[in-house]
Amino acid sequence: PTPTPVPTPPPPPALSSLTLNPTSVTGGNSAQGTVTLTAAAPLTGTIVALSSSNTTVARPPSFVTVPAGATSASFTMFTSSVTASTAVTISASSGGTTRTATLTVNPAQTTTDTVAVQLAEYSSGNRELRIEATSSNSGAVLRCYVTSTGALIGTLANEGGGRYRGQFSWPSNPQSVTVRSSLGGSATRTVAAK
Repeated sequence: PTPTPVPTPPPPPALSSLTLNPTSVTGGNSAQGTVTLTAAAPLTGTIVALSSSNTTVARPPSFVTVPAGATSASFTMFTSSVTASTAVTISASSGGTTRTATLTVNPAQTTTDTVAVQLAEYSSGNRELRIEATSSNSGAVLRCYVTSTGALIGTLANEGGGRYRGQFSWPSNPQSVTVRSSLGGSATRTVAAK
């Protein structure tokens, strides 16, 4: 009798791709990665090994399992803060096939606040300078300077809600003052004499 041919088991599905979303993140945020197979995973599932070219910046889990019958699986990758944009290569390997994708980790943007000087008034009678200013960031520290010399007049009191006020004894009218914020914003205003 002719022997019954034994069916050859299908080859295990190969790793087709590794995608990252997003491909660029601010350090400290996470990114999602997805591995995709060429066919559905067998009953035992398919384990895909993961690695990073720079684990101090981006850390994927050591592996992800594509469940039985599924063609893809996702994983979360954590990133650390960086001082300069850093490209990290993420690799996924399964069954002798390796796929890579690049994740760019960026430094956090330091946003400069917007400063405005509402009032700059000098009273020569009692040699007092009154300043009122605002900042778009209510946590900023505002300091007032003589525009022409850069001399520090004083720090404005934070009244909350981005509003600042200061009254300073000053020997003469500084003519023009510059209010600078700890976050980088600044504004200049001519001093009105009273």
